[in-house]
Amino acid sequence: MVNKLEELSSVYGTSSRYFKVRDALYPVQTIDKVYSFYSNPHVRDRLFHARGKQLRNPASFNEALSELSNYVGTAFDYREDFSNLTDFASMWNILQSYCRNDNSTSASKQIKNKLEKVFKKFIPRLISGEVYPLVFGSLRYGDAKANSDVDMFLLVNDKKLPQQSVYIGLEKAISGHLSNLNSWKDDLGFKESVLKIPELVSVLIDVIDGEVTSIQDYTFNGYLFYPYNWVLEGYCPVSGLGKIETDVKELKSMIEEAVKVDPLFDLMMSLRLHRSISRRKDNLHRK
Repeated sequence: MVNKLEELSSVYGTSSRYFKVRDALYPVQTIDKVYSFYSNPHVRDRLFHARGKQLRNPASFNEALSELSNYVGTAFDYREDFSNLTDFASMWNILQSYCRNDNSTSASKQIKNKLEKVFKKFIPRLISGEVYPLVFGSLRYGDAKANSDVDMFLLVNDKKLPQQSVYIGLEKAISGHLSNLNSWKDDLGFKESVLKIPELVSVLIDVIDGEVTSIQDYTFNGYLFYPYNWVLEGYCPVSGLGKIETDVKELKSMIEEAVKVDPLFDLMMSLRLHRSISRRKDNLHRK
């Protein structure tokens, strides 16, 4: 275990303490997982590029290593293998190969049908409130097993519009159609389930313009490793929502641009896709 940390220290030219995971429950397995991550050639490439660009300050580079180590060490299964982690575009293509489409589970088909009925009734209120629902996770890929697999959040514009009443109405309507719902408000929390597009854009502009100098500058909504991939992966159950459809399309383009110009953001997004791919693999047995 110690030898692996020393090896990483030599490769990255910094202290081995930045590869340690705080309060690891399974120290040996955790070190193996962290070692697998940092030994990946793509990870090295992205981090070395970031060190010459966003993280030129040695303290910023070490901080990034420490945060990445703790994220990799705690957010993934102890058996996780990062040897196949690569660039965002390749990871995206792999993830899309898990879309079941016509071969979706029976639960996915039933839940999608119910959600579409609810949202169609809400189209006028979604337009007036400039609210854009995005469904991701198991429903997106067709491997849902139960109502509790519903994952969703709402994108809104930062305007004084009748949004609150829309949220409450949606919650009641969806809960009425889907019993045992445990997702967009319960799992994510109300704060996390309603996202303001301008606040997302503000972070992305700094990333695209090269204004970030610390891994903390990528923080959104209190989360350092915010899952921007959900915005790209998510689908809207209805169409014809007016201006906000254009705003969401522009938001997605900004996320893709940030991936292209920022090596650390590319790595963080690839990590998020890697996690989504792992979940798709875990759900392959579902019918």
